[in-house]
Amino acid sequence: MPFWEDDEKTKVRLAVRLYKTDEYTYNGTKTEVERVEAYVPDGVYRFILNGEAIRGDDMSHIVLM
Repeated sequence: MPFWEDDEKTKVRLAVRLYKTDEYTYNGTKTEVERVEAYVPDGVYRFILNGEAIRGDDMSHIVLM
């Protein structure tokens, strides 16, 4: 979902992607994980949602070149 910088919607300030992935523990238990990615001019920030809490993902910041 885009977040616009201007009312005319010609410049995107940032975009957010929400999605779910499956992760498996060492004993093979499957867990659904909700993830958030924020795309901003200086890179991509990744987070994990846990109920109403949010925390940085292991690769919380990747710079685009």
